[in-house]
Amino acid sequence: MKRDYKNVNFIEMEEALIYPFLTTKEIRVLLRNCSESKLSKNLKDIIAFFEKKKDEANLIEEPNEQNKMKAKYFYEIDCRPYRFSKLGILEVLHVDENYIKSQAKKLREMQKWN
Repeated sequence: MKRDYKNVNFIEMEEALIYPFLTTKEIRVLLRNCSESKLSKNLKDIIAFFEKKKDEANLIEEPNEQNKMKAKYFYEIDCRPYRFSKLGILEVLHVDENYIKSQAKKLREMQKWN
């Protein structure tokens, strides 16, 4: 899937990645302001992926590794807005955090000169 980075505000994306848990608002920013229907479809896929990983974590016998995996794929859907672990979301959406930070830094430098 080729991504179009022309109309992306990397500064907003970097601000969304500050928190250890991402809400639906931050996920929408990472998905480049997608529509409600696309967001709900992606949320269903994300929840299914997190459930699968949580089940895999339960099969691990070593407690430390099990807790690490559960923490990486932690989510809360009992409250509004939903909260998801940042590390798991970055993996599911195939987002490179370092790339976003470097592009945001470049944009800030460009804004300084203008």
